[in-house]
Amino acid sequence: MGVRTIMGASGQASGVAVKAADQQDRLARMRESLRNHLLHLAGKGGKRLNLMMSNVSYVILENFDFSRAAMVACNFSYSNLEGAHFRDADLTNSLFIRTNLVRADFSGAILNGVRFHYADAQEATLDETRMKQGSVMVYRDDVAGGGRREQTLVQETDLSNSNFEGASLRGADMSGCRIRNANLKGADLTGADLKGADLSGSTLAGAVLTDAALSDVTVENTIFDVTPETINALQMNDGFRRFLDVRAQAKDAAELHRAWVDSGGKDGTRADFAGRNLRGIDLSGLMLATVSFAGSDLSGARLSNAVLAAADLSGAVIQYADLSGADIRGANFAEAQVQFSSFQGVDATPLALRNGGSLPTRFDGASLRNCDLRAPTLTATMLSGAKVADCEFDGA
Repeated sequence: MGVRTIMGASGQASGVAVKAADQQDRLARMRESLRNHLLHLAGKGGKRLNLMMSNVSYVILENFDFSRAAMVACNFSYSNLEGAHFRDADLTNSLFIRTNLVRADFSGAILNGVRFHYADAQEATLDETRMKQGSVMVYRDDVAGGGRREQTLVQETDLSNSNFEGASLRGADMSGCRIRNANLKGADLTGADLKGADLSGSTLAGAVLTDAALSDVTVENTIFDVTPETINALQMNDGFRRFLDVRAQAKDAAELHRAWVDSGGKDGTRADFAGRNLRGIDLSGLMLATVSFAGSDLSGARLSNAVLAAADLSGAVIQYADLSGADIRGANFAEAQVQFSSFQGVDATPLALRNGGSLPTRFDGASLRNCDLRAPTLTATMLSGAKVADCEFDGA
């Protein structure tokens, strides 16, 4: 069945052996139940998996079929469940912390009260899932009456800080969910019910929102594509209107900056975006040479083919941004935090100065993770002062 422990997942070598030994004992006790569940699904007898409050953490069960299983309040944290099937399973109040759920299938599953924290559910299928608040009935002795009293504990569904890029959530009931700082880039939310959900800080660039219910959603610092569809659905939402206002103001400032550059400083005004919240801003193709973005938040920004020559992006936060084809000659990215962003085809050659010298593009102290750095002018020497991890790179 491919049941193994994930060695070293806790990041603490001293605790790995203990976790591994404990998990082996738990898996040995569970193995027969898993076999019986597969027999049940195959129509060969067996018994449907029925677990409650079980610890299924730190295991590898890639592609395992948990379909129709009852696994209420189970802990799947730090497990590798890539490609696993949870179709029509009951996972009420279950916990997934840093769990690998890439391409997992949760179609029709009950996910009420589930908690995904830093889980990777890229390209997962969650069509028609139910993600309302979960509840558990707790029975306690009634001291006064001598009998038993019933208490209901309610757990909020929380998908915060998790990766759902490219996932399918068609028809999912996510009403009232907490989905803060999640990556829903390119996700299919067709017909999803997001009424009252908290999407603060999340990225929905490229997400399909056709017929999605978006009334009363919280969208502070949320990144959207501005389409007729989103404008129609969110035109009365205060957070979305503030997002549109920031975009419009930045566009106006960029136009004045172009006039300032073209006139040699005689007309227009030099733009200064230092320390600004520019999440989801679209400045693609614009003249932004010498503009300061120092310490600004450019998460989800579109800067493709923009002129950023000699621009100051030091200390900026640049996540899920598109700088493909941009002119970044002489730009300063020192100490910038850059993740999941595209620099494909940028021009990073030294910027020639009027005095005959040149200004190099700088990345000293910057952190670049999971970025597309496929540009011939982005050389290893240029990036030597940066921390580069898990990036695509073809420079010399």
